[in-house]
Amino acid sequence: AAELYEEAKKKDRALKVYLRYVKFFPKPIELAVETRYKIAGMYKDRGQQASYHRQLRKIVDIDARAGDARTDRIHYLAAQSALVLAEPLYDAYLEVKLVKPFKRNLEKKQARMKKATSAYSDLVDYQVGDVTAAATFYLAEIYYSFSRALMESERPEGLSPLEMEQYELAIEDQAYPFEEQAIDVHVTNLELMSR
Repeated sequence: AAELYEEAKKKDRALKVYLRYVKFFPKPIELAVETRYKIAGMYKDRGQQASYHRQLRKIVDIDARAGDARTDRIHYLAAQSALVLAEPLYDAYLEVKLVKPFKRNLEKKQARMKKATSAYSDLVDYQVGDVTAAATFYLAEIYYSFSRALMESERPEGLSPLEMEQYELAIEDQAYPFEEQAIDVHVTNLELMSR
């Protein structure tokens, strides 16, 4: 019925039928997950981000609890869903600039960095090729952007030339390992993709 409504360009009715279907027929799981993924896409097309993300979270949860009923398709859709759900964490991390008050903004950026790297690291555990490649790319970008943020951060006022030079050296010492880590992760990702 929902597919017929879609063909007739009655998307509101189709969405209602799909929602009713997943409510009353959670099994077979694969069909329910496919339907949820379709529902998520419909919400995305409407610009309803909260509903879109809610459906994606349900797919991830279903996959996590599926046990022996998990299929490759369910796992793939869950991995794709989890990748989309990680994106706002990456964006929130990038939003924080290292400006005055430096210490507070540094702590905020580090906390958001930890959440984002955790989410992308978890995505690698799905072992789904394109999701692993995307997650690894974003991990490298997080490390690189943190290195750049340190190098481009606001400098304290009132330092003598010698103090400023020492400050610059200290910032470089802090930023360099993150840049190296970004390069290492990008290289690893390229090696994985070439297999």
